Amino acid sequence: MHVVSDDPEVLRLVTLIADTVTSNGGVIHPDLVVNHDGASLLLSVPRGANPFAGEQLDKPHPQAPALLIIPNQLHIPVTNLGWVPSEDHLAYRGGTEHLTEPQRTILDAMVALFNAVDKVRVIGQRYAQHALDDDAADSDPELLALIREARPGFGRTSAPTGNGPAGESTAPPSDPGSTDAPPPHRRTHPDLSGDSPAHTVVRSRLRSEMGEGDEGPIGLFMPMIDLLNHHPYGSRYERTDDGAWLIRVHHPTPSDQVFVRYNRADALGVALALGYFEPDARFVASVACEFELAPIGRVRVHGVSTSRRRLPAPRVERTDDGLALSGVVLEHRRREALAMLLAMPLRSMLADAPAAEIESLTGRLLAALVAANVDFFTRLAELCSPGQGAATDADALAPTRPLRPMMGLVAARQLELLAELD
Repeated sequence: MHVVSDDPEVLRLVTLIADTVTSNGGVIHPDLVVNHDGASLLLSVPRGANPFAGEQLDKPHPQAPALLIIPNQLHIPVTNLGWVPSEDHLAYRGGTEHLTEPQRTILDAMVALFNAVDKVRVIGQRYAQHALDDDAADSDPELLALIREARPGFGRTSAPTGNGPAGESTAPPSDPGSTDAPPPHRRTHPDLSGDSPAHTVVRSRLRSEMGEGDEGPIGLFMPMIDLLNHHPYGSRYERTDDGAWLIRVHHPTPSDQVFVRYNRADALGVALALGYFEPDARFVASVACEFELAPIGRVRVHGVSTSRRRLPAPRVERTDDGLALSGVVLEHRRREALAMLLAMPLRSMLADAPAAEIESLTGRLLAALVAANVDFFTRLAELCSPGQGAATDADALAPTRPLRPMMGLVAARQLELLAELD
């Protein structure tokens, strides 16, 4: 392993964490590089060390070499450590008697490392839920209102799950059960219910497992894996025969950087939960919307919660005055599957209608869904275009409306994907 940093303290802390991992049964790829740049710590491996780097895979090859193998006993339970609410640093007040010596060493090194790179101030405050908070100096009520139109629970109950390439991050899953299984939903950790940037940074690095008896959910740090960025087609979490956590070398982008996939979200979900624009998103999770569709009645579409690690299964339910849709994903390659799902309740509601009429009505329902999403993202693009607000160009806009440039890119990407469905 090699660390690229001009800060000797960062070099010392990363090395201490890595040495503690390897001296306690962990494995770190010999060509792994930890790159330090400001508040970011990014992992990379030369593409030449990956025999499958040229195959443009959407997930790691099953025979790809191990990037990291972290024994389960090195994962650090941190839920009840009494994390201090703060806007600029990490600190905990609880005792660590329940931890092993290697766990305490890694925990304190991780906290010191995140403080050394100014993680909470630079990254934590940049999460959308903090940047758009009503009390924030650069609050953007117009953008916040529009986001809550699409995701009604945003900023109220959601918790971010990482911070993207602006800084290393993971929100690892509970045991995924297989290499292809998406991570389960985040469980609630009462001790981490605070809404300070420090709490957000801690939450962003947790995986969850259920404790014994009445203990409830436990949040754990995953050493070294915490330094991996998210990518929608990054490596998957795997478990070895002895229960260790395995991440394989995988290059989903043309760069040397290596990633892990810890959620399944569209570009809007990534921006809200992780704080960056994801250009590789390939689908649109429908925004919350309502519209009339004769002769069905009122169609209500529930938006996706930003706290979800994976999208819920699509669900269609009849209501007293129409239909309710949940978990709707708009994606060109899955258009036919979505049309089949939407057609089923229509056949039930219009049992005597000929097949051609059901097919036509399904097409109209799908078109209305797409149109409602196009309308929303067109309005988002217009709000975030240069010249909106107090500033007159993108550079001047950024300091006073810091999320608008990113959200403008999100809107453009979503509209591109929706155009494929039109």
